[in-house]
Amino acid sequence: MPSVYLAGDVVVQISDDEGTQLALIEAQAASLSLVATGVGGVASAGVDRETGRITALGDDVAMPDAISTMSTIQQHCGECGERGRRHVMTSSGSAG
Repeated sequence: MPSVYLAGDVVVQISDDEGTQLALIEAQAASLSLVATGVGGVASAGVDRETGRITALGDDVAMPDAISTMSTIQQHCGECGERGRRHVMTSSGSAG
């Protein structure tokens, strides 16, 4: 999966129920910003407006807006991705 993550800029997860978000954690470790619905374990995987956007379940305006913002403003997307990588490394106790 690392080559898949490295080929992207944003990881999007839309769900109404989630447990531990290994895919979001792996994607952020590869410096991808995230856009996800704030359900289950998603809140612990990222930080809204820092590592990307976490939207409310059923918010049919915020989700497409967040995807659009992340996919069109490259500098913002990159900054969120770098913060996401630091968040994952700090949370997991890893250095790097």
